[in-house]
Amino acid sequence: MGIAFWRDISVIWLSLFCFIALIIPIAILYFAVRGMNALQAKVLPLFRKGQAFSGVVRTRTERISQQVAEPVIQINSRYTKTRTRLQKLWPILR
Repeated sequence: MGIAFWRDISVIWLSLFCFIALIIPIAILYFAVRGMNALQAKVLPLFRKGQAFSGVVRTRTERISQQVAEPVIQINSRYTKTRTRLQKLWPILR
C-alpha cells in the first residue's frame, strides 16, 4: 500500500463529502424554482385582472375630471373674453 492508494482513497472520500454537502442546497434550489414557477402561474391572472381594474379606474377618473373641469374652464374663458372686450371698449379699465 503505497501513497498512490491513499491518494485515490482520499479523492474518493473528498468527492463523497462534496456530493453529500452539495445535494442539500441543490435540492433546496430545485424546489424553490418549482415553487416560484407554481406561484407565478397562480399570480399572473391576478396581475392581469388588477391591470384591467386599474385601467377602468383610470378611464373613469379621466372622464369625471373632464366633467368637473369643463365648466370651470368655460367660465374662465367667458370671463377672459368679457374682460378683454370691456378693456377694448373702455381703455380706462386697464
